Amino acid sequence: MLSIDMISDIKKSGADISSRLINIDELSLMVGVAKNTLYDWCAIRKIPHYKLGKLTKFKVEEIEVWLAEKKRSVKYTP
Repeated sequence: MLSIDMISDIKKSGADISSRLINIDELSLMVGVAKNTLYDWCAIRKIPHYKLGKLTKFKVEEIEVWLAEKKRSVKYTP
């Protein structure tokens, strides 16, 4: 299984991880969301994913883009 530290190490080494497909366990560790929640989001097509038979896979690059789209700007109030 691919951990967050492993992802960071791979990115630092310059290797291309963005096109790699990861499983639900790896994604859960990567984004800090429960597997059941991720499965629910897949069912309602809230998160980009691939179905390979019974397997659910995610492309790291697509998840990073999806996360960036979810970013909220900070509102400054003095």
